[in-house]
Amino acid sequence: MILLVSGATATIRNHADDPNMGHLLTPGNGNTDSVWSTGLPVAGDNECFNKLNKPAFVAMLKAMRGRGVLWVACPDVVGDARATLLRFRLWAPVLEYYGLPIALVAQDGQENLPVPWERIRCLFIGGSTEWKLGYHTARLIIEAKRRGKWVHVGRVNTQGRERLFDALGADSTDGSAYSMFSDTYIPGALARRELRQTGMEHLLCGD
Repeated sequence: MILLVSGATATIRNHADDPNMGHLLTPGNGNTDSVWSTGLPVAGDNECFNKLNKPAFVAMLKAMRGRGVLWVACPDVVGDARATLLRFRLWAPVLEYYGLPIALVAQDGQENLPVPWERIRCLFIGGSTEWKLGYHTARLIIEAKRRGKWVHVGRVNTQGRERLFDALGADSTDGSAYSMFSDTYIPGALARRELRQTGMEHLLCGD
């Protein structure tokens, strides 16, 4: 399960040989040359949790074109699946124009609405905390994996959430703690992933 981190390029570079490390580009990122130079996996977020900056987002799409990125999050509406799908109809053609693999950001209520599976490479789990940790989201993740889609989960800042989404088969996660306190949190997160992958989960503890 890859840890995708926005910013913190110096710390990330120190872990560039770790297969569970990757970059999360956003429209607000500055020096992106250092990102591409690490050779690590790269995905793109849209920063709609704050407010979509359309010119900056399109500039990011142009910079990612032809780079072989994991996915790019199509603009969404936080906490509202129906409004997100309406926004998806507007923006998905733009991402397709740039040849970028699309992530649909699933929000509260997505379980009652169709998922455009044929147009997306990734199901990005967003939404409120209650919805994210609930039964309906787990079923969406299982269905995405059954269809061979990448699953990314946002705002995974605790070990408890790591364990949950790892068990459900998520492919990647992100969390603000890893950007804000990169030297403190990134090494531990990578170590936990390695222990799980080597079958030594019994050595893990904490929340």
